[in-house]
Amino acid sequence: ALTDWFDFVINPKNQSIITPDGVQTLMAITTEPRVESNSESRLDWHTQQAVLKIYADNGLNNEQIGLILKHKPQLSEDKKSKAEKKTHSSTTSSVTNIANPIPLRKLGECCLARYFRDDYRLIKTMFPEGEVDTIANVSRLEDVNPLVNSVCNWGSNELRMSCLADLESMLHRRALFLEESRGSCQKVVANLNDS
Repeated sequence: ALTDWFDFVINPKNQSIITPDGVQTLMAITTEPRVESNSESRLDWHTQQAVLKIYADNGLNNEQIGLILKHKPQLSEDKKSKAEKKTHSSTTSSVTNIANPIPLRKLGECCLARYFRDDYRLIKTMFPEGEVDTIANVSRLEDVNPLVNSVCNWGSNELRMSCLADLESMLHRRALFLEESRGSCQKVVANLNDS
């Protein structure tokens, strides 16, 4: 779970790890495509932008960065074929056939969203206070390190806005499932089917 990876910034007892000389920046890099754009994952683009930022922050000049970016890893045909078949795990199940994953049903999506509820709370906490209040049924985590609120504050304003939009899309995609006042996942899905 995402909250397991971020335990050192979420758990107040572990925050002593973060010192002035320790972790100073967290960068959010999303893997899910945005709902509204029906686009593919922008993982490669986000990763490249983050790497460029790290290079620049560590003293590489534009010429050096350009030389690094010219180098493209070569994938074998087998690896290319496997890479083309990858789908985000939040929308598929690979229980029966990894090469041809079965899309999750809405019931499965709901159960996963509820199981990872704290991860969605962490994602909401990544926004500055009051910035995504439209998703009221997902509460923020309390007592987290302020670094969590700045995971999208790297690079240009365009990158910041893109990062925040991708995170918000993830919250909106699961918002209905996370609203436990609507009842069990079976009830939520039944109501979806009725509308």
